[in-house]
Amino acid sequence: MKGYIDKMASLGKPVYITEYDIGLGDDNQQKRVMEEQFTMFWNHPSVPGITLWGYIVGATWRDNTGLQHPDGRLRPAMQWLMDFLDRG
Repeated sequence: MKGYIDKMASLGKPVYITEYDIGLGDDNQQKRVMEEQFTMFWNHPSVPGITLWGYIVGATWRDNTGLQHPDGRLRPAMQWLMDFLDRG
């Protein structure tokens, strides 16, 4: 994925990550992908913004993309993200 972002960035425009979600039902896999991808997005000099999409479990059109259960419990990927952003 970094290669694609680098290629778009080579055009001299900012690259915004929008409608970002991870459709994995396995909590550990979702967390691993979040750690890898979000860290890369966050640290890329051409990415000024990242927008999560549909973070409540069961409230989107795609299965397994939620990061927070309707009762407020966080999936591990969201807990990692909150810690990463110093909001945990």
